[in-house]
Amino acid sequence: MTVTTTAALWRHATFRRLWLSDAVSTLGTHVTTVALPLAALTALGAGSTGVAALTAATTLPYLLLGIPAGAIVDRLPRRAVLVGADLTRALLLASVPLAWAAGLVTLAHLMAVALVAGCATVLFDVAYFAAVPAVAPPGRLADANARLEATRAVGQTAGPGLAGLLVGALGAPVALLVDVASFVASALFLAGTPRLARTGPPALAACGGTPPAGCDSCSGTRWSGR
Repeated sequence: MTVTTTAALWRHATFRRLWLSDAVSTLGTHVTTVALPLAALTALGAGSTGVAALTAATTLPYLLLGIPAGAIVDRLPRRAVLVGADLTRALLLASVPLAWAAGLVTLAHLMAVALVAGCATVLFDVAYFAAVPAVAPPGRLADANARLEATRAVGQTAGPGLAGLLVGALGAPVALLVDVASFVASALFLAGTPRLARTGPPALAACGGTPPAGCDSCSGTRWSGR
């Protein structure tokens, strides 16, 4: 991607906000992936079984919501989904250092945070990529997607390393407050965007008119099984 193309994308205010929100949100997500299991190890003395269960809770939402997430997002305002997912993750992660400070943190608490925050991440990702065509400058969709994927790759690489530094400096529970700040920042970037265009869900003859989310999900499941 040329410097001119990047500058053209950066000058587009709505795309710039979406881009920045995803950059900080992706970084926070990958810091959480490392910091949450370390919180279980350091704050609770969890063994390998506990850490494995926590890791499973982190990845399970991708299996559970991978197909229905698209149908859910298609029926809701995109900006509301994005901001709601960010604030949900911020509140959940903020509960960990607060519970730790009060001596109330448990493995069940961490697993619940991982599971629900993971669901919010799946919905955020689906809504985010669905919103890109509505905010990319005309004729720049491929360039916009390339820039976003490059930014995500940087976040995926830098996030774990940053998590290690934060955990070493602050301790795992407190390090999660950096994740909280990243999700709040992402929500603020998104809150300032104009209403994101949303195309209504396609009508399926079998469902009559606008299909319910369950019908779309079944259709996606059948297609995936081909």
